[in-house]
Amino acid sequence: MALDTSTALVVGKVVSVGCIGIFAGQSLFYNAILMPALRRAHTDAALPVWANSYQIAKGKLSSLTVLHTEIKKPRTHTALSVIFHDISDLQVALVGASLLSGFGVYYKTENIQHLIPPVLLATVVPFTFAFIMPINRELLDILNGTGKKNSTVEHLLNRWDMLHFGRTVLSIAAFVLALYDTYSDNAAIRF
Repeated sequence: MALDTSTALVVGKVVSVGCIGIFAGQSLFYNAILMPALRRAHTDAALPVWANSYQIAKGKLSSLTVLHTEIKKPRTHTALSVIFHDISDLQVALVGASLLSGFGVYYKTENIQHLIPPVLLATVVPFTFAFIMPINRELLDILNGTGKKNSTVEHLLNRWDMLHFGRTVLSIAAFVLALYDTYSDNAAIRF
């Protein structure tokens, strides 16, 4: 049973908006709930809790991203395995699904508005590599006893929180644009 074009477009739009919304909500959780709670705790307790939440987030939903799962295997040492080593499977799945569905809707409608929110969301990937991953590694090294203690844990967690807020802003902006594109008067696809 094949979907008609209008149904396929609505499904694509729902997937794109939904993935962007889930990503934005996950990002907001870290900045609004987790990090303020960690700031109230002593750094001896805060660092292991942060590391545990980081490891949990890193391992979520690996079955959703076949490519990601394959490149994370230790026997595969490609550029992609280095790139995706520290990124949450859930985040990869959400960004990938929003890009694929957004591109599909754009391809069928030739309306660039359907592609802008997923591309904006995808900008969190280079942002994470450039700014957040070095702090992740430094915090984990300190926790494992192999890191240099040239920065305090509290300072690093505060920097991580501020930089993660950049991801939150990007993802919320993408979500607002996706909702605007869906519910504005000139929306090509409504649901």
